[in-house]
Amino acid sequence: MRLCQQVFDEMPLRDVVSWTVLIMGFGRSRKYGDALIAFEQMKYAGIEPNHVTMVNALAACGNIGAIDMGVWIHDYVRSKGWELDVILGTSLIDMYGKCGRVEESLNVFRSMTEKNTFTWNALVKVLGLTKSGETAVWWFNRMVQEGFKVDDVTLVAVLNACSHSGLIDKGRQILLSLFEGKYGLLPNVKHYACMIDLLSRAGCLSDAFYYIREMPFEPTKSMWGSLLAGCRHHGNLELGDGADYPMNYKPCMDDTGDMVATSDNGERLLT
Repeated sequence: MRLCQQVFDEMPLRDVVSWTVLIMGFGRSRKYGDALIAFEQMKYAGIEPNHVTMVNALAACGNIGAIDMGVWIHDYVRSKGWELDVILGTSLIDMYGKCGRVEESLNVFRSMTEKNTFTWNALVKVLGLTKSGETAVWWFNRMVQEGFKVDDVTLVAVLNACSHSGLIDKGRQILLSLFEGKYGLLPNVKHYACMIDLLSRAGCLSDAFYYIREMPFEPTKSMWGSLLAGCRHHGNLELGDGADYPMNYKPCMDDTGDMVATSDNGERLLT
C-alpha cells in the first residue's frame, strides 16, 4: 500500500479513477480510516465521485462505524438522483446495519427496484447482528418464497440470527431443510458451527456435543469454544470435563473460578 500511495502522490493529475483506486487500496488493506481521509481529500480537490467510489467509501464507513459520513454519502446519492442499483443499494444496507441503523437498512431495501441474493444476504445478516432473530428469519423465509437462490452466506447469516436470539426450533428446522436438500447445498462446517453455537448458548449441551461427535468434519477450536462457554454459562461442569478437547486441551478452573480449557503450553481454548 505504501508503493500505491507513493505512485499516487507522484501523479501530476488525479482523476476519479485514481482517487477511487487509492480508496479501494486502503479498504483492502483494512485501513478504513485512511480510506475515508482519502475520500475527504478527493472531495476537497473538487473531484466528483462515481458509483464505485461510493461503494468503497460506504464499506469503509461500515467497518469503523462512521455513520455521519455514510449518511452524507446517502444524501449525496439522492441529491444526484442516482438509482439505487444492486451494488450501491446493498452497500448502503450493509453500512447502515453495521452502524446499528436497522430501520434505515430496511428502508433502503424496500426502496430498491432490483435485488439479488447479495442484497437479501446483507439484510438477513444485518438483522441477525442486531439480535432481531425473528425478523431475520421472517425475511429469510420471504427470500425463499420469492424464488431467490439461498447460498452458503444466507444460511450462515440466518443460523447466526437464530443463535443470537435463542431460536432453537427455527434453527433446527433450517438445518433439517438443509439436510433434506431444500436449498441445493450440502451442510458444511460453518453450518454445523452455527448450530453448535445455537445449542450451546441455549443450554442444549448434550445436543451440541452430539453434533461435535457425529458431524463428518473435524471439530474446530471455535466449536469447542462454543460448547465450553455453554458449559460454563449453564453450570454443566460434568459435560465440559468429559469432552474430548483437541490438541491436548483440558478443562480446568482459572484464578477467578471460571471454567476454561488450556493446552500443555498454557494456551487457552476460550478466554
